[in-house]
Amino acid sequence: MSATLNDNFDTQFPKPIDSRFGPYADISTALTQVPSYRRYEGLTIGIGSDVVEEYWWKEGIADDDLILKTSGGSENIDTLTQSEYEALPEIDPNTLYIITDDVI
Repeated sequence: MSATLNDNFDTQFPKPIDSRFGPYADISTALTQVPSYRRYEGLTIGIGSDVVEEYWWKEGIADDDLILKTSGGSENIDTLTQSEYEALPEIDPNTLYIITDDVI
């Protein structure tokens, strides 16, 4: 007879419910501790000791697919002046543009 588990967990302790999160000391340790058969696209882990940064397998589960999570989901960040931004021939949807004043 199987038991049904509730998927709405409410932990009462300061620890993630998914032990795969870590945090791990570095990327190589994380890749060793979370083998590919325990990964899924979207899995987030923590790496770092003093400051823990979130990494995730965004588009695959291979070692090379592990990337740093960035604000806005952008992998590229470009700082431009307003006039440089307006002069761009094409806006890359995968880039986060930070616009600064033209006056330096």
